[in-house]
Amino acid sequence: MTGRTRRGWGRWAAYAYAASGVLALAAAGILHPGLYYGHLSGSIWPTQEILHINAVAETGPRWRWVFPRTHSYDSVCIARKADKNWELHIDLASWTWRLGDETGPLDAAALDRLMPADQWSQPNSATRDERLAHLVSVLESMGNGSFPPARHHGYASEKPFRAYYSHGTLGMSMGLPFLGLWCLVWPVYLVVCRRAYRGVRASPGKVYLVTLGVVVAADALCSLLHVMFSPVPVAELMEFLSALVNLPAAVLLGNYVLTPIGFVTGAVLWATLLSIVAAFRARRRLLASADAC
Repeated sequence: MTGRTRRGWGRWAAYAYAASGVLALAAAGILHPGLYYGHLSGSIWPTQEILHINAVAETGPRWRWVFPRTHSYDSVCIARKADKNWELHIDLASWTWRLGDETGPLDAAALDRLMPADQWSQPNSATRDERLAHLVSVLESMGNGSFPPARHHGYASEKPFRAYYSHGTLGMSMGLPFLGLWCLVWPVYLVVCRRAYRGVRASPGKVYLVTLGVVVAADALCSLLHVMFSPVPVAELMEFLSALVNLPAAVLLGNYVLTPIGFVTGAVLWATLLSIVAAFRARRRLLASADAC
């Protein structure tokens, strides 16, 4: 392989790494790909008694390229608080029900027969038929994915009956591990190809180490002042400065930026990003790095 060819490969390798960094940042900060599943639970009050509703996707975690806000559920279990032996299992995929040893197709008429009559027939602003029709529509939305999206706070309603639902997304995001792997590749490259930057005053390796040291020192100072002056306003100012020092981690981790993993993430991201900038500023040396490796 000629020197010109190796320089070409070195150039494309640098561009590919920078492009993969954009994808890693997008994955960690925007898309959040990973293994996720939905969890929906709640309680309804047709009259005085509470009917607990719990719905969980039986298919287990699924790979999603983008963090999911909506989920389609396979089954629902409706249980009565007053009778622990009464549990109505509903298969939302086949739209059938099971109560003990009995099974059958699900519709409003079936719910009318299966639901405790005294809990749905008492006079109120809504009739029994309206309540049952609304419950059917809620179950349909759980099965087809049109139920209100998952969020931190629950959903409450008063008509045609009082209800409260908690809908969340559980699972593991792979965006941050991918970004962490991307960050680990760069210092390895700097060590292996350090000879390519001999004579460069602000070489990528030097920028990496200096940035890492400055951020770590700033974090240590802010943490020390926070402990010394807590809980006065100075401590709150130190928290703000810590988040500012670790701005990339604050964007990705939110409130977790003020944790050890947040400090490490902030220091490594700053060091990697500024070092890449230094590498591209020394473009001639970067293009010739293939000869030195």
